Amino acid sequence: MKKQKLIYGLLGGIIVALAAVLLFLIGSYNTRQQAKAPRRSAPSASVQYHSEKHVSSTQSSSPQQKVELNDEELAVAAYINSLRGDSLDDKFKTFDELANGQSANPATEQPTIIAQHENPTFQIGEGKSIFAWYIIEFNNDQIDVNHYTHGQKDFSKSYNKDEIAEQFSNYRPQINAAIQKIQQNQAQNNVSLDDSDN
Repeated sequence: MKKQKLIYGLLGGIIVALAAVLLFLIGSYNTRQQAKAPRRSAPSASVQYHSEKHVSSTQSSSPQQKVELNDEELAVAAYINSLRGDSLDDKFKTFDELANGQSANPATEQPTIIAQHENPTFQIGEGKSIFAWYIIEFNNDQIDVNHYTHGQKDFSKSYNKDEIAEQFSNYRPQINAAIQKIQQNQAQNNVSLDDSDN
């Protein structure tokens, strides 16, 4: 009788242990299924992110549409290109120094007025009294930049119009900021051009 009780006790223990293992396996299986469920929705978000990333990278890697500069912008680009500096960024820094009156001689170097004469010729006057100025002329496929001091030409440079347009096409905001700065200088200094200055 004791033997039978022992066998029944062992069998009962085995059954309880098997039931516990079975419940553990079922619980573990359900947990894995629940854990997989959110992962199924996550890849769609991930795919969407990757597709958006791909679209933006293809858009940024595609060639940018060239910006057409108008005559005034081309004239100011040629003027800035004639300033000292090894790169365009350096030339824009030089312009900023000049325009802000931080050069060695602002009276004859600070751009204080921009005006259009016969189409398309532009003049950039320097200083409050306009003792010096640039004349920027368009001659077919080239842009001529001439500098005058007291009416005497002391500097001359010619650029290919298409090359200037290409070189400065990504600098349009800086060019327009330069034009605005010259116009601000004109308003602050109440500068005007005499007929003798062109």
